[in-house]
Amino acid sequence: MNEFSWMQELRSCMDDEILPFWANQMKDGARGGFFGRADASGMVEPEAEKGGILHARLLWTWSAAARVTGNEAYRSLADHANHFLSHSVSDHTHGGVYWMLDAEGTPQDDRKHLYAQAFAIYAWAEYVRLTGDQDALGRAVDLTRQILKAAWHEDLGAFDEAFNREWILLPEQRLSPKDLDAPRSMNTHLHILEAFTNLLRVWEDEELRGVQRRLIRSFLDHIIDPETRHMRLFFDREWRPIAEEISYGHDVEASWLLFEAAEVLGDKSLIEEVGRVALQMMDMCIDRALLEDGGWVYEAGPAGLIDSRRYWWPQAEALVGLVNAWQLSGNARYLQDAQRTWRFVRKHLIEPRTGQWHDWITLEGEISQVELAGPWKGPYHNVRACLELIERMSLPVG
Repeated sequence: MNEFSWMQELRSCMDDEILPFWANQMKDGARGGFFGRADASGMVEPEAEKGGILHARLLWTWSAAARVTGNEAYRSLADHANHFLSHSVSDHTHGGVYWMLDAEGTPQDDRKHLYAQAFAIYAWAEYVRLTGDQDALGRAVDLTRQILKAAWHEDLGAFDEAFNREWILLPEQRLSPKDLDAPRSMNTHLHILEAFTNLLRVWEDEELRGVQRRLIRSFLDHIIDPETRHMRLFFDREWRPIAEEISYGHDVEASWLLFEAAEVLGDKSLIEEVGRVALQMMDMCIDRALLEDGGWVYEAGPAGLIDSRRYWWPQAEALVGLVNAWQLSGNARYLQDAQRTWRFVRKHLIEPRTGQWHDWITLEGEISQVELAGPWKGPYHNVRACLELIERMSLPVG
């Protein structure tokens, strides 16, 4: 597969397969935002709840797609998403964004989990990159200051994670029912890091640069295991790990998100340190999670694999992690592995009728499609992979 034809495939995957479904079926023109769910057959559920995370991710998606491609239809959809996130999902009394709204746009769950707040910052920053909109910048900056005031512990390099509407710390910190109830999680801190990276691209602020530097050190010194180079997932308040499972999907995602977080700070020594760690993380994951057919298994514990399914979103993140590793090292093996993963995606994961990606495929080839769209299922991971690779393939290697 030559690089030009691969870029054409990625652009077609985004423009002709993934995004038309979200533009044509999922946009709620009457009540604002986007419908909250479509089932496995693609049937939209107009009365489904509308997730705050989903809408932040959709604003990021349309903004990034419009910025990279210049497509005016994507710009219009970004404007639509920004209006709903800024007016309905945002809490205009206490600040921040709600966790969940009903189909009409009325808040149903007003928790302020930092995972959702991070995606709102990430999305508004991307909208600013597209439009220069100063209201969106103000929202991103105000929310950043809010979470730093309510949740940041400089001495620990850590955030508290879950608050009620008035920003009072909740007794339960878990992100979802499947997660541990732990004071610190890798996942929330990773997406705060991601959000701050994007905000620093449009807002130069020394305090935020210092927080970002401290946050990177928390990954290097606490979250990433110094021996295995896999990330630990859950911690007590002082960063002592309280779980032994590892997530290959998050490892490959973090390998490139950490590197771009260091890049935006412009510190040469930190960039070099993070670059070395990123390659070590990818090498460990390639050895343990990448299968011969190009698919990536999901999760392991001390005794070995505990979830061998090839979920859709780790395949997308692996594509970016592998291309990032190729650019850092100049080693063509990473690019070949990325192309092998892409062939796996095209052969097994894309549902031909709607262009959406299946939830997962087992080692035996059994495909599962729980939903095409939902609070945790949107076009963020796979569109981002397409956009990242389209942009990155024009950059120097090594």
